[in-house]
Amino acid sequence: MRRTALLAILALLITPVARAGGHFSFVGIEPSADVPVGGEANVTVSVTKRMPTPEGILTSRTELKNLTMMLYAPSPMRLELLEARATSPDGSEIGVDAGEWPKVELSMEDLENLTLVARLIVPINVTPGTYPLTAVIRGYEVLPNGSRRTSILDQQLQINVVPLELPVFVQVEPVNLTLPGDLLVSVTVSNTEEYWVVRPGGELEKAPIDVTNLSVWIGLGPLGGSERVVVGDLPHGSARLVKRSYLISGDIPGGVSVVRVRVSYVYGSDFSVVSREEGVVVNKFTDLSIDVVPPEDVQEGERAQLKVILTPSPWRARGVSLEVEIGNYSEEVYVGDIPPAESRTVSVELPSMPPGSYNGSVLVEWKSPYPPISQKRLVRFTLSVSPRGGISLVYLAAVVAVAAVIALAAKAALRKAEREGD
Repeated sequence: MRRTALLAILALLITPVARAGGHFSFVGIEPSADVPVGGEANVTVSVTKRMPTPEGILTSRTELKNLTMMLYAPSPMRLELLEARATSPDGSEIGVDAGEWPKVELSMEDLENLTLVARLIVPINVTPGTYPLTAVIRGYEVLPNGSRRTSILDQQLQINVVPLELPVFVQVEPVNLTLPGDLLVSVTVSNTEEYWVVRPGGELEKAPIDVTNLSVWIGLGPLGGSERVVVGDLPHGSARLVKRSYLISGDIPGGVSVVRVRVSYVYGSDFSVVSREEGVVVNKFTDLSIDVVPPEDVQEGERAQLKVILTPSPWRARGVSLEVEIGNYSEEVYVGDIPPAESRTVSVELPSMPPGSYNGSVLVEWKSPYPPISQKRLVRFTLSVSPRGGISLVYLAAVVAVAAVIALAAKAALRKAEREGD
């Protein structure tokens, strides 16, 4: 058996890859995913003179003539031709005879490309696994020197058949969970479609099927444990809803967790499992109580202490820092992590300042456990500085206020006495 040198081969699996050389290449490009039993998929195979090389796509100078291609699937699978198209080097269409399918035949014109598209039907009683599709190609080449060379290629392409997969819909609520809180997991399994089956006479047709031994397993991962729910039978035309609510405690770390669901069942005499995953974002937002206590009775030339009391709730505050500004003075202090419900007092020594009243601010920044984004809060305060050896402005203001109250009271008493004298 003579073969064209270095014929290209492509496995019909996930990623199409082709190798080519010599005078023509053989390419298969579908299906790009697994085929479930009871289902179908389009299969596309091509013979072309366009050959991929490290330098790019090259077109062979040979003429391909009198070409036939046959495509076979193992029983009880079946291939139904959907399309057969061929083009000549000038781009014009070439007639394709598909009257003896699975054999297609071309006339004597020179061929640039031949493509077959067929529907592959996989009935319900096929055992999951890997199966070959056989492509047989016959023809001859006219070389640049005018001589002829017979070209023969028998190639097997691999199809991966997987168990029947029922429609399974999983919903997790809420997607963003604040702890502690309830997580609702809903799983819907339906049996409303028809699938390819083999009838007693060997004919293939679509028909309903019954499903038994249906069960649903829910795994919460780091959010908690797992649970298996036995549902039972799932006749054709019906659906089942499994709904479970779980209380997620505050001990769970923040971040993205995955809820896994496995639905298992029996159809005919075969067993199948459908897996689904849904993500849940566990939020742990930390609020920080900030109490700024400015110093009192500060005199000129004194370096007073400003106190900032920080208390996080309900979770740990991470990477706490603060920046104090008053007048032209600014100071940054890194505090670090503060456990929940634990108060941390930070003392900041202020500069000596001339007598007067000053407005200052404390900018506090921290991060929650999750999401770890920065949070900021600004708290303002007032500082009063009195002259050295004198009384403080705060005390002076208090004295003035008291004196004003006493004066008003005395004036009122005097007026009352005058009225009584009259």
